[in-house]
Amino acid sequence: MRPKAVTITTWVMGALNILGYALLLDIRTKPGAQILLTAAVFTLMITAGYVVLWFYWQGRNWARILVFLCCFLAFYNLRSFTSANAIVKVMVIGEAAVAAFLVFWLNTPEARMFFKHGPGRS
Repeated sequence: MRPKAVTITTWVMGALNILGYALLLDIRTKPGAQILLTAAVFTLMITAGYVVLWFYWQGRNWARILVFLCCFLAFYNLRSFTSANAIVKVMVIGEAAVAAFLVFWLNTPEARMFFKHGPGRS
């Protein structure tokens, strides 16, 4: 059985993931910005994030490890808070809050057991 924390954090991370496009609002104002190339790279990264979230929700341990490592990236991103636009501020604070929960929860026996066995696996 999938823990409720997996479902909730998957939905929250999915909602925050799409807010990554808000970073383009800051980039487009810089001289010489290659907005189409940057938007394409962002799209690939955001899509990769959703792929990882799908496997996280499915209970794959490698996805748990990637999500855990990304928690530290979320903490690092807090340093850009003061210079970010309003949408990015929401994203950065939201990601850091989820990361704080996940750093603890992903290491609990319940989480480890779920990601060891996953739903429908023996």
